[in-house]
Amino acid sequence: EIETLDPAGEVWVNGEIAAVLKGRQPRSVDVSEYLIPNAVNIIAVRVKPYKAENTMLHAPSDLNIGWFLGRTELILTKTTSHIVRNLVHTSSLADDKAVQRHKLTVKNETGFSRKGSVRINYYPWFPEEGECVASISKDIELRPRVENIYDIDMVMEKPQVWTVEAPKLYKVEVILYDDQGNPVDDFVTTTGVRVIEQKEGVLYINHKPEMLNGAQNF
Repeated sequence: EIETLDPAGEVWVNGEIAAVLKGRQPRSVDVSEYLIPNAVNIIAVRVKPYKAENTMLHAPSDLNIGWFLGRTELILTKTTSHIVRNLVHTSSLADDKAVQRHKLTVKNETGFSRKGSVRINYYPWFPEEGECVASISKDIELRPRVENIYDIDMVMEKPQVWTVEAPKLYKVEVILYDDQGNPVDDFVTTTGVRVIEQKEGVLYINHKPEMLNGAQNF
């Protein structure tokens, strides 16, 4: 899974080119045929940069003026039903309660429908790791050969909110179970509990005005 590869590049596995990519949109590349079982595998991503054709007097000597590789990870699964992604954000924050919204995508590679369930667990992750503090379960039915998308809301009581001064984060674990209650796949990401708004030219984080500092004043 490659979040972004800008402007272009290549995915190498064990000395062979597994994919040539152009464009910055997220990509999924199947590298199964290039992997060697029960051995050390070497995976590399080559990023081709933008190159300045015409330079100015104050330009640096390095003509490669821009390139970016986003989050990249190898997804391993042995099952025909697996979690593709989990997008999460805080939809509301008030009265020591946060509503965490999850957009969960699960794929069923078989030719028939399957029933099962998913469980979402929250753990403190940064600056200190901790035990599970919130959890929710939901029964699901997976249609065959398509990406099944589920919107799941979960209420967190007295969450540790993310602020500029204290950017606290949670680990979000999603576990997929079959109809017998056996775990078949999992997916882990991190998130901060926060709401960001802009009203009348003012930036608000967790309903409090904040100053946006950067190369320019906003």
